[in-house]
Amino acid sequence: MRGRTTQLKDIRMVHATRTYTNNKRILKDIIVEKDASGNLVEKIVVKIYSWVEFINYNGHEVHWSELIETVDGEVKHTFVYLSSLRPAYNNIVELIDNGRLRFKIENEGFNTQKNLGYGLQHKYSRSSELATKNYYTCLQIGHMINQLFELRIKIKEFLKGRKTLKNLWVFLVGYFSFNDIQEEEITSYMRVKKQVRFE
Repeated sequence: MRGRTTQLKDIRMVHATRTYTNNKRILKDIIVEKDASGNLVEKIVVKIYSWVEFINYNGHEVHWSELIETVDGEVKHTFVYLSSLRPAYNNIVELIDNGRLRFKIENEGFNTQKNLGYGLQHKYSRSSELATKNYYTCLQIGHMINQLFELRIKIKEFLKGRKTLKNLWVFLVGYFSFNDIQEEEITSYMRVKKQVRFE
């Protein structure tokens, strides 16, 4: 497949095409785990990387790559990617590892924003796309500030034991809801320089 463009009418045909490619890299590893009874057992992990280059799909040149991960001969995971980045023998492992990492980052971020108090929904404005973009930008900034807050050493120390971030936020919302905080208190607090330390 190297050096020529493959025309595919449907991207699902890549699965059929992959059996005809010689672009393959196989990595084997032995891991040691405890079984149900606590005994150490060795397991053979095989990662089979395959890729097809130069796929013309609706006028766009894309490259297809796949990772099939087996443990003791049983398929555990299959990951498939389309990318404009060209895979090769020397970069296929890094390409797929980065693809998996990107999925993890995006999935965790969106999941947090949708389900853990940020209220991310599908539509915020029926008439203005700009309003939706502005709202989401503010939500992203708030999420970033929150992540920095949660990574502080003092917060990590506070959360030892049974305390959770969710409980901390409920406590803070309650505190600000029922206490009268004067503007002078906030301004005097903001005048003092502070240092934030992370782990």
